[in-house]
Amino acid sequence: MHGLEPQTIESIGLLKKRRAPFVIALNKVDRLYGWEPHPELPVQQALEMQTDSVKAEFQQRYEFAVRQLQEQVGGEDEDGRKR
Repeated sequence: MHGLEPQTIESIGLLKKRRAPFVIALNKVDRLYGWEPHPELPVQQALEMQTDSVKAEFQQRYEFAVRQLQEQVGGEDEDGRKR
């Protein structure tokens, strides 16, 4: 799997250093092998219409990205909860 780009990791580091809030969006979901496009639908609905193998690949890649982001962000939030 491709994973986080070096510039993404650098950007996260800068945001953490400045304690700036940020949002992360995953893109290129349409590059999954076998993805059937439904441009008129939100991504969640389009995902629900995919084959089981596409859904499984999406889930695997999503979990991989979440683990990578957790490694970069880590720590606790303002309420003391683990991120």
